[in-house]
Amino acid sequence: MDYSSTEADGPVSLRFHWFENRQYSDVSVASFRKIVSRLDSFGYYSVLMPYHNHLSDFLILAARDVCKEESIKYNIALRPSEISAEACARQTYAFSKIDTDRLILNIIYGSPQPVENREDLLSNRAEVKNVAARFLGDLYRNALFVKSNTEVIVSGNSYEALDLASTVDYAALDLESFEREDEQTEQGRAKLNAYKKSQRLMLVADLVVTEDSDISRFAGSNSIIGTEEEIIKKLDYLRKRGVTDILVARHPLDQDVDALHELVKRMSS
Repeated sequence: MDYSSTEADGPVSLRFHWFENRQYSDVSVASFRKIVSRLDSFGYYSVLMPYHNHLSDFLILAARDVCKEESIKYNIALRPSEISAEACARQTYAFSKIDTDRLILNIIYGSPQPVENREDLLSNRAEVKNVAARFLGDLYRNALFVKSNTEVIVSGNSYEALDLASTVDYAALDLESFEREDEQTEQGRAKLNAYKKSQRLMLVADLVVTEDSDISRFAGSNSIIGTEEEIIKKLDYLRKRGVTDILVARHPLDQDVDALHELVKRMSS
């Protein structure tokens, strides 16, 4: 089988990132070390970890976990309303002292709608935009952050999020949102043009490798499901549309995640 279209290196390559679709707050330091080491062996570029006030500080956990014999990066997803840019810059610079080029900041653009039991989330769209833009501006003006050489992602499905993402390393959005854009509409054209401004374009999607002809239990608008050949064909199609990265979210019903890991390993080698 030819995997050349998704080689790890090159200007049109795909990088794979992992999201377990669970919180890591219940795992021990030793267990987390095994998880990250295993993901590194499969060739994942990063592992995503959430950062918010309901969990322990994963920047500290990541700093404790770093192994210099590995290359996988720690992808910390945070909302700009939860930490100051100054504190974030100090943390990223300190992290770079432990090991260089091992951290990614994944800035969650914001929630334009209220979320139950999350009073800390901003609900006004204009306020979301201002807070996110101000946070990034303060971050990039901070000398410690600049010296840390940390990669930055802006995640969000709105045009505002995509526009802001053009100023950083990556734009990230859901597969479903990316695929429903219609170039025949003004809004669709605006978003498609915004994609093109991004240095790297990351899609978040559930991936399930299965030979089962009945895939109804996995069905979802944000999923890529099928045999290895079918998944490779779909990923190659997305690559040709400008996608550079896939944040692989584990489907909650997938009982054979090793098949997915092995596919990523072959595609990343």
